Formats: sequence, structure tokens, C-alpha cells
Amino acid sequence: MVGKKKIKWFITPASLLVIGLGVANYYFLPIEDHSYHKSPDRDDQSITIAILGDFGTGDFRQRRVSNLLESACRTFDIDFVQTVGDNFYPSGVQSITDPKWKTHFESMYSTPCLMGVNFFGALGNHDYESNPQSQIDYTSRGSERWFLPNNYYSHSHGTIKNSNKKLLTTVVLDTEFPIEKQKKFIENELALSESLWKIVIGHANIRTFGQKYINDDRHEKLLLPTLKDTSTDFYISGHTHSLQLIESKGEPIYVISGSGGKTPRAITKENNTDLIFGAEHLGFALITLTKTDATVRFIMTSSRLFDKDIEKEIAYKINRYCLNESRRKSCVKKIIE
Repeated sequence: MVGKKKIKWFITPASLLVIGLGVANYYFLPIEDHSYHKSPDRDDQSITIAILGDFGTGDFRQRRVSNLLESACRTFDIDFVQTVGDNFYPSGVQSITDPKWKTHFESMYSTPCLMGVNFFGALGNHDYESNPQSQIDYTSRGSERWFLPNNYYSHSHGTIKNSNKKLLTTVVLDTEFPIEKQKKFIENELALSESLWKIVIGHANIRTFGQKYINDDRHEKLLLPTLKDTSTDFYISGHTHSLQLIESKGEPIYVISGSGGKTPRAITKENNTDLIFGAEHLGFALITLTKTDATVRFIMTSSRLFDKDIEKEIAYKINRYCLNESRRKSCVKKIIE
């Protein structure tokens, strides 16, 4: 009787490296979707915006969110990405040739759908710790996907059928720059605008239920009266590393999308009756605007090192006519959970 031979298994350093890279790819840097994608013909009767904030870390968290962003780009036909600041951690970029432009932006969002989408920038406090002017200069001397022509500016999109009116006007502010010097610009762009939807972007919050900044009311005092006077529909910010949707009577709808790559922070559980939605997760907000409605989606994933890249979506619909009512009740209705 011939005995069975014992097979000896040898684990070499090279095989350990391969195994380690495989685990890292699965948990830390999920495989990017580079499959073929053809951008659809744009319908200017509808605009879909991805709101990306506090994202430029260059680590696995930013990579996870970039993969979700590519998926959303294919599913929802994103028209453009609007950042809400803190584009590069820990301290902005030094010049238009800073290596972070490659590692934290160009290569990070190099998948097929996102390559056809413009990124409209806003500056945050971390961007000011180095050379914020270089992010402005990159607009004309970079890859032509980055658009930040000034530290505050506006851009308009879409049309209303049988009308010369725009569907959307977006005013991008610099909340690290004196707000008093930007008020006249806001008034000129929004009070005189005939756009159906008016959105203001800023890094710092007016209202938040994030524990770190909940008591910071500087921009409520400086900015909120102007937004109310110009009938602004949404104020969208980052800064608080979380995802939030806030509805406070008589004020713009607040969307916070500050989880694009930085570790999320805690949301307070007290005195938050205006908080419609809050999540301490990585992710971003998507806003789709039509003539009659706005749909706000939050697309999320885990920020933990050894969690799988699982996507979750929460969505709300906001009726345009409800927002116009002077004594309106809640206009935010949940549609997906």
C-alpha cells in the first residue's frame, strides 16, 4: 500500500505581498469602474448636481467616495460636481504644479463618466492654509475640468421650456473672506436673477447639528438675512464632516455634504427638530432640479477601515410651489429609505 504524499505549502514574502495587496484593494481601494461609458444627451429641463465637500485626503476614504461618485454619475447623469471646500488636506495646495493636483484630484476622479464632468470649486478653511490663489489659477492652466475663476463667483445652468429663464443660478461664496464684501455680489446675482432655482454655496455652515460647530452662529448673523431677502432656495455647505438635511421655517433648505473623504464627525441628538436627516457616514449629496421639484439624495458608505464598500441611499423630494408659500408647512417629503 502506497501512502499519500504530504504536500508542503510555502508562503513566500512575494505571495504575502500579493495577498496583502488583494485585501487592501478589496477593503481600502475598491476597484474603479473603468468600463465603457457614453455620456447621454443633456436635457436642460433637468439639472443634477453632486455636492462634494471636505474630500481631499488622498486616502482610502476619498477613494471609496470617488467610486460611489462614478456610479452615481452613470446612474443619475450628473451635470456637474460642486465642491463646498476643503478640497485638499491638510493645508491646500502650494501651486498649480503641486503633486496633490494629480493624486487628490486628477487621478482620484479619472473614471470614464467623471472625466466628462466639470468640477466647480469653492474654498474652505484648509485650502487657505497654503495658497488658495493656486486653486483659482488652476482653472485656466490645469486640465480644464476644474472651474474656480475667483474666490467667489456664480454659474447658471438649464433652461425653462418656452422661456428665456435659466433653471438654476448658483452663487459660490468664500466663507473665509469677509461676507460683508460679498453681499452686494449676492444681491446682484440673485435678487436680479430670473432663474427658477437659486442656490448659494459656502464652506462654513449657517445651521448645523454637528457637535463641533453647532454653536458657531457667525454666518447666521452675517449671511442669513441676505439669503432671505433674495429668496434663496438652498444654502449648501460642508465643514461639518457629516451629511445633513435641515428645514427651518422661513429660511432656505440647508444641505450639508462634508463627508467626501475626511473621517465623519458626530451629530448632536438634542434640540434637532429641524434636522430632517443626519448621517455620520462618508458620502455626498445629489440634487436634481426640475421645473416643479427638487430631489435631494444622500449616497453613503462606511468610513471604517475594514468595512466593505456598501452603498446606501436616502432621498427626499421638495415641491417648488411649497417653497413659495409664505406660511408653508414642511416641504420636505421622504421618498427612499
